[in-house]
Amino acid sequence: MVSIILPTYNEAENVEPFIVELGRVMRSSAFEWEVI
Repeated sequence: MVSIILPTYNEAENVEPFIVELGRVMRSSAFEWEVI
């Protein structure tokens, strides 16, 4: 299991694009993952 910690401060406009791209990349890997 890979845990990805996503600290944010004043980043509301960047969270969704980051999660979308992260999902795209991680789906092509063999790892189970989560975002914290």
